[in-house]
Amino acid sequence: MTAAHTEHKAPYSYTPGYAESQGLVEQPTFRAIPEFEGVHDVWPRGDRLEAVRQAAREYRERFLQQGTVLGVRSFNIAAAPYPARFAFQGYSVNLNPFISIINRMIIIQYEDFNGVERTLVWEPTVPTGSKNSPFYNKLARFGAKWGGEKLMVKYYNDPDEILPMLGMNNADVDYVSFDHLHVQDGRMIMGARNTPYRPIFPHARLIVHEAELGTFESPASDAARLVRQGRARRGGA
Repeated sequence: MTAAHTEHKAPYSYTPGYAESQGLVEQPTFRAIPEFEGVHDVWPRGDRLEAVRQAAREYRERFLQQGTVLGVRSFNIAAAPYPARFAFQGYSVNLNPFISIINRMIIIQYEDFNGVERTLVWEPTVPTGSKNSPFYNKLARFGAKWGGEKLMVKYYNDPDEILPMLGMNNADVDYVSFDHLHVQDGRMIMGARNTPYRPIFPHARLIVHEAELGTFESPASDAARLVRQGRARRGGA
């Protein structure tokens, strides 16, 4: 992928067949949730919340009838400081401007719509990559002056060591995903062609929101370089 992105229509999710044309999904591993179709078009806006709630109730009922997953395990990765005003929507009155959040990696095994067993890894945060993001990089440099990292950060497990602890192989992972793209360096997780990083999960595909990826991919974005290199790898988008 080059630095020019004018050929793309934004957001990507509005382009019919885009993901399929790029070989990014294996149908029918993914399916739309019909209960939520049209809820964002409800007007007036005051009625939209109730439409979303009703759709959620209908989807939950159908979801619970489709069986259970094969297994779930959760492992702590690291505890790190996070601005309290963001965590509590500006309503925090604590003197300490930070709270401590724990990043957890979740391993989920399930059967897809074809009955094939799949493994999804959720939030395999690599702390080294997160430390290079603008916010945590500034915080780390500030803390280094007085040894603050020992007080503010605690490390528990490395993402690449967790599956072997369970008798599994990192190559067994089919999909990797995050709640959203924030302080992750995808190259350290998925690998990249133009960097020395090797993928932690060599056969996995990264599931992200296409519209969010397009935002980070903008040449004006601080993460543009990381996204372009991350997408260079097969399955990196």
